[in-house]
Formats: sequence, structure tokens, C-alpha cells
Amino acid sequence: PRLEPELESDKFSIEEMKDIVKMVVNDATNDIEALSEWLVEKKKDIQRYEGERPSIIEGLQKRRWQSDRNLGLTAAFCDAYQATLLATCFNPDTIHFKASEFNDIDNRDLLEEFTKWGIGPSEANIFPEVDDFIHNRINQGFSVFYVNWKVWYEWVDRRIPNKKGSYDIKTENMRFERGTINNIDNLEDFLCPTYGKNVQDLDHCIHILHMNADDLLDYSKRKIFSNINETQIKKLRTACFDYRVKQLGEEKAHQLGLKTSADVSSLDLRLFPIDIYSWYGTYEKNGKKERYRFHVEPITRTFCAGKPLRKINRKGKYPFIGGPLIRRPGLLRGKSLSKLIAPAVDAFNNVFNQKS
Repeated sequence: PRLEPELESDKFSIEEMKDIVKMVVNDATNDIEALSEWLVEKKKDIQRYEGERPSIIEGLQKRRWQSDRNLGLTAAFCDAYQATLLATCFNPDTIHFKASEFNDIDNRDLLEEFTKWGIGPSEANIFPEVDDFIHNRINQGFSVFYVNWKVWYEWVDRRIPNKKGSYDIKTENMRFERGTINNIDNLEDFLCPTYGKNVQDLDHCIHILHMNADDLLDYSKRKIFSNINETQIKKLRTACFDYRVKQLGEEKAHQLGLKTSADVSSLDLRLFPIDIYSWYGTYEKNGKKERYRFHVEPITRTFCAGKPLRKINRKGKYPFIGGPLIRRPGLLRGKSLSKLIAPAVDAFNNVFNQKS
């Protein structure tokens, strides 16, 4: 019979959990600091793609008679290149199996048909993810897929035939599973050291998961996360208050009666976005040094879960696939098409604006 994927967290001592939390938070802090230079480049790339005024992009001072118009050449070039890459790199109809085992010879056509169904809209539906993946790589010079096995539960009414010729309805909380390939849309959610040639060779990497209190309590109930309960969620009330004030503005927050953290309602607390650091790297436990995945909540510095990668996927590799558009030796994040064509695009914009 098929073995169901192991979801529950392994057990760790209190001292081990403290050391893990400290390690993960320190790595995240260092990676965020190392990301600062790339964030400046990312901001420029987005400004060029979105057609921001040249005076803002380049820091220019325009005379009153001069225009300050962006001709939109960056978006035109990038979108045309994205359409070309998408059409040439993603075409399920070109999938053809080469028999590598005796059983494959008789089932090659079935395997091809099954694979096309698996990546299609009925199952994984990876077309939108591939489109976004290519978009990030062209416009920001880097993109990453997160490959995961998703397990969830839903209440389902089962209709069971009876001897009377009708159906008996039985409501069950059924388990569902499927493989997913998700593009990491906001690349600030993927933290790693500055230097590295590819994802699998990194010393560590961190995927920031955006969850809420209901998600955490559900994971705790299913024993995917430990150390999470209603009391722990309430400790996040202060952080939720700061977030709501920042979101609404201090004046409007006071008008709505949000003056202290005690004014945060249970609904606000349930919907409050909570970042979880999903850390991947090498860790030694019981004399075995191997790759692990740890989940840590950074605000309250709570250890949520830990498990060797070999228990998550059979190869024990990081569940990420990605890289740069234009490689820069020794760096994981590369150069974008927006930056490559920036000198020519800026020249066109400036020549036009000088004459109008």
C-alpha cells in the first residue's frame, strides 16, 4: 500500500528549540541585510517596467519647457520577450516519454497522457505559475519555484447506495493530496546568502510563509506545528495592533477605537497576517548531520516544527527550482532584461523629452 506523506513535526528538546530559533532568526536578519543592494535594483526595474517618469528613475531635473514622459519601451521589450519565452519554453504537447524501464515500453502513451493531465488545469494548473516565473526572471533577473506536496482536509457528503434504490448521505472529513508548483511571486519572501551559484548549493535558504492565526491553529491540531495554541496566538495581539495602525493610519485607527492592543478584536487577530520562517539548511541531531526544514515564528520567537528533508522528499533536496536570467559569476540573483536595456531606453526617453 502507498505510504502517506509524514506531516507531523519531529520532537526536539527545549534547548534544541532555543538554539534553532536563534539560528534561524540570525540567518534571516543577515539575509535581509544582504538583500538591500538587490532591493534598490529591483525598485528601479519595477519603475522602468511600470513607466515611471524619467526624472524619478534617473534623478534628473527638468526645465519647465521639457516633457517628462516615459515612452514605455521597457514594458514593450519585456512583454514581447516574455511572450516568446513562454511560447517556446512551456508547451505540454511536446512532452514525449523515453522508455527507461521494461514497464515503460507498454505504458509510454499512458504516461504521456497522464503527465499532460497532471500539469493541466484539472490538477496542478502550472501555466499561470510558469507565466509568473518567466515574468519575474525577465523583469527582476531572478525567479524561483516552490515545489510542494499539499495535504488538506474538507467536509464531503458521500452518497452511499442503499437497498431501497436511493442514497444514504454520510458526511466525512476527507483527506486530499496533490503536488503543487508555485512561483514565489514576491522575491523578498526568498532569503538566502548573497553568494552562491545555484539554489541546491546554498548553505541555507529561508522561505517566508504568510499565514494567519486560523492556519496556525489548524496546523497545530494536525500536529504539523507544535508549541502553537490560543495563548500563543494572543501574544501576537501587540504585533497585530501595530500592523492595523500602520494599515489604517494612526488618526483613522483612533477614530475606529483602536488606541491600545487590547482594542484589537478577535476577528482582527484571526485575520492578522503572520510570517513564518521556513528555514532549510544543514543541522546536526543525535550525531547525524543532514539537511533539515525548520518553521519558526519570529515575533514571539516560537519554534513551530522541524523535520529532516529526507522525510519530506526522497532525494533530500531543497524544494526550490530557480535561477537568474543573466548570470553574474558567484551570485544567485542575476541581471534583469530591464537593467540590460536601461541605457538605450533612458537615452530614447531623454532625447524625446529634450525636444518636446
